[in-house]
This record gives sequence, structure tokens and C-alpha cells, in this order.
Amino acid sequence: MDIVVFALIGLAIGWAARIVLEDGGFGKNGNVIAGVIGGLAGGLLFKFLIVVVKTLAAPVAALIGAALVIAVGAQRANRKSS
Repeated sequence: MDIVVFALIGLAIGWAARIVLEDGGFGKNGNVIAGVIGGLAGGLLFKFLIVVVKTLAAPVAALIGAALVIAVGAQRANRKSS
């Protein structure tokens, strides 16, 4: 169940990044995929590192993971276009 929540959070962040960044980051569809990957990575990493996981802590970690993956992609895209 947690994996689905992490993926959905990443999907939402990727979709928001698709709207906000337009052509930045990994591209429109790439931001959604990167959001899901980052959400899964952040949520699962947090879950494995912290034995006692509060109800909101892991989803927040998934949100942060998704945002970080997309931010890195946007920064890399800006460097390539400069």
C-alpha cells in the first residue's frame, strides 16, 4: 500500500512540475516519470532508514524525493540550454 501512495505523490509532483516548468526539467512526460521515481525512492528510502514511520512522515519524504529529482533535472536542462 505504501508504494502506491509514494507513486501517487510522485505522480502529483511530476504533473505539477510539468505545468510549472513547461519545457524545463526532463520534459513534460519525463517530469511525471521522474516524479514517480523520486517519490518511490524518497518514500522507500525513508521507510527503510527510519524503523518507526509516522503516518505522514513517509509520504512527506516521497514528496521531497520527487521534488528533488525534478529540480535536479530542471537544473541540468538549464545548464545544457545555456
